[in-house]
Amino acid sequence: MRYRRYTFVIFHPAVIAACNALDDLTHPQNIDLLGWGTQYAYTTSNGLLDHSTARSTARESYANEVSGSDASVSSPPVHSLPNFPLAIAWPTSPGSIDEFWAWRTGFDMASLANSPPASPDEPSVESGLLHKTAPQLRVNHSNKASPIKKTRESTHKFQKLRQEEVESQLSGEPPFEKYELSSEKTKPAGKTRRGPARMSSTTERSERLRLKFERNRERRIIYELKDPEKMLKMADRILNKPTGRAENDGLPRVKFGRTAFASEMYSDGLEEHVLFPIFNIMKLSEGGRIRVSESEFQDFVALRYVPLRYYTKAQNTQEYGPLWTVEMHKLTKYQQLWRKYWDRLDWEACTKQIELFRFRELFPLYLFYVEMINAIVPRSNVQELDEEKELLLAVTTYIKYAQKATVFLREHISVRVKDLDRNSAEAADLEFYTYISNCDYRSKRTRTILWVFLDVWMQNNRPTFFSRHQTNTGMFSLGGRRFFNDMFLFSFPNLTRYYKKLDDSKLNSKTSGIIN
Repeated sequence: MRYRRYTFVIFHPAVIAACNALDDLTHPQNIDLLGWGTQYAYTTSNGLLDHSTARSTARESYANEVSGSDASVSSPPVHSLPNFPLAIAWPTSPGSIDEFWAWRTGFDMASLANSPPASPDEPSVESGLLHKTAPQLRVNHSNKASPIKKTRESTHKFQKLRQEEVESQLSGEPPFEKYELSSEKTKPAGKTRRGPARMSSTTERSERLRLKFERNRERRIIYELKDPEKMLKMADRILNKPTGRAENDGLPRVKFGRTAFASEMYSDGLEEHVLFPIFNIMKLSEGGRIRVSESEFQDFVALRYVPLRYYTKAQNTQEYGPLWTVEMHKLTKYQQLWRKYWDRLDWEACTKQIELFRFRELFPLYLFYVEMINAIVPRSNVQELDEEKELLLAVTTYIKYAQKATVFLREHISVRVKDLDRNSAEAADLEFYTYISNCDYRSKRTRTILWVFLDVWMQNNRPTFFSRHQTNTGMFSLGGRRFFNDMFLFSFPNLTRYYKKLDDSKLNSKTSGIIN
């Protein structure tokens, strides 16, 4: 204990020097100029330190004056000397050790009179006085955390928030329910605006697409194709009986090689054709033909066909649409020739089962597309079927779907779409069947209606190929449609001339044989 007392005696000169330096800084005039508020200077008599009554009176006077001063200056309460100028409050000479201890503990006799001397581990009163300078009295202590601490807390909570978001995606629970960031510059993640209107419209659009996909899929199902007995009855009804004629009496199967795309106007062959890059890859000049597997068709269309198509359309002034319509009408003109190609089919029996004239007129074009798709993108070896069964499935699909649309329209002949619930399946089916039944074959709608029947055929008979190239509404891809439309546009005129010439030669040979 006495060692601690002598320690203060040793440090006394250093404290006196510090107080002299601060005396000028804490002078009332200088403080007023610096804007630190009103300060109070006190003088003490020579015997102030020896009389507890005088010290109590001084403290009470100081407390009364401070209570009436500006309340904006605040400092935390501590058990230490009031704002006395340190050079005045400190005695000129500590005297004996006992007098110095009495002076040291006499500042707050009310609270420290009965207290034992401080232990060496506790901070002394003088250390608190030395650190309490005038500028520090202006500090407004708040409850805000330091920026570094807030940044660490925000980072920690953000990591928890990201983990919670990932877990919510796996579990299906909504995120941002447990943790929130508490940063001043950024809004809490749980309260961030997410564009409710935009999210709502996106959700509604996704729901509409899902409903459209499901309704299109359900609408295209033909249950008769899965019934062997009904298929046998249909075969007896629409297929001609075998005549026992030689196989070479009929027209050969379509092959999309050089014969299908070479034209008389090109003396050099295929080099001047707009699709020559594709023909060159398939080596049509060397006897090859266009054949693409089901698994490679998507890449073929995207990488080989689509860039070429946009390039050729930019070079040509004519659109493909009107040309396609012209070729479609040529099929109607040469329908008798193509009936010889499908000589196994009883055309009269088929057309009798198709009530709507528009559907009957579209029927030969549908069969040509089925033949073309099977030739260019053949089935896998596991799913390969003979020609007669392929023809039976294609014809049955077309007839049954045409009958399904006709029956539905007949049952709803007095019903209007606006009288039904707009979101109901019945209203959607009525609007759809009405649209395809009012087809105008002089407009672009013809191709749309054609692909409606082709989608039905592919879903029921080529499900693997169809599922790989579906859109989000359940239809065949747009790139695939354009590819087969162009194949029809560039091949049908040449194939028609080829089969006509071949049919005429066979007819002449038969005639000459009869004459001879």
